[in-house]
Amino acid sequence: ISTFVISQSDITVACATGATCTVDASGFSGGVTIGDITGASDVSNITLSGFTIVGDDSTVSGVTVLPRSSNVTVDGNTISGMALANPGNASPLAYGILTYGVSATSYMPSNLTFSNNTISGVHGAGISLGSYTLNVSVTGNTISDIVSVDLAGSPFSVGVQAQAAAGVTVSGNTFAGSATNILAAGVNLV
Repeated sequence: ISTFVISQSDITVACATGATCTVDASGFSGGVTIGDITGASDVSNITLSGFTIVGDDSTVSGVTVLPRSSNVTVDGNTISGMALANPGNASPLAYGILTYGVSATSYMPSNLTFSNNTISGVHGAGISLGSYTLNVSVTGNTISDIVSVDLAGSPFSVGVQAQAAAGVTVSGNTFAGSATNILAAGVNLV
C-alpha cells in the first residue's frame, strides 16, 4: 500500500496477527491520514494498529490526524523515515505522528491516544500535537534516533511536542538518541 485516508467514522484498520502490513509513503507527502481532508465533517471512533509506515525525503508525516477528528487511537505501529520539512508552515520539522486543530474554540482534534508505537529516523519530531489539540494520551511509545533539523540556527529534535494543547498526558514512553542523532528534548510542551 502506498498511502490511504480514513475519512469515515467507526472504523478499525488493523494488520492481522502474524501478517506484515506496510504503508510505503516514499514519494508521497503522507502515509496514513485520519479525518475528512475537505474539513467539512467530523470523523470519530477510529483505530489504526499494527502497520509499518515508512517514508523518505518527500514525506512530511507517517500518520496525520486532521481537525474535526475525535476518539482516535494510533497503537502498535512502526513509523520511520519522514524527512520533508512541513510545507504548510515555516516549521523545519517532519513528523512520525502529526495532529493539529484550527483554533482554540473550534475543530480541535480530541480524545486521541498514541500508544505503543515505535518511531525512529524521522527528521524533527516523533509525535507533534501541533496547535490546538484536546485530551491527548501519549503512552508506551519508543521514540529514537530523531534526526536534528536546523531551527533558527540551532540543531533541534524532539520526541513529543505540543503547542496550545490542553489535557495532555505523556507517560511511560522511552526516548533515545544516538551519537549521530542526539535527541534535543524528550518532551516539549508549550
